[in-house]
Amino acid sequence: MQPKRVRKLTNGYGADVVVECAGNPESFKIAFDSVRKGGSVSLMGMWGKPVEVPLNEMVMNNITIFTGLVHCDRLHETVQLIEAGRINTNFLITHRMKLDDILEAYRIFEHKEDNVLKIAIKP
Repeated sequence: MQPKRVRKLTNGYGADVVVECAGNPESFKIAFDSVRKGGSVSLMGMWGKPVEVPLNEMVMNNITIFTGLVHCDRLHETVQLIEAGRINTNFLITHRMKLDDILEAYRIFEHKEDNVLKIAIKP
């Protein structure tokens, strides 16, 4: 979701919490542009290259940053919420490919081509 849309949906404030999972400079910027003053940004992505961190902006806007890998202690509950339709994850899958094309899928994902987020392998 784009920061302008987040601001519009929150009456100009921004999100209380933003979770960044892609691990690229563009998504990092989107996360910080989407969070409200006093909010939190959680960085879960695996970073392939350095990112410029807006420390002055973070300090002036009292933004808290959390890092680390996702803890899976509530994974079962999360899967149940997805299965029940209470969490929509469909937008995360941007590509669908056959298992025979797995090497091409990895290549596309590695090079972040064609606005890829996640690739689902179809039967």
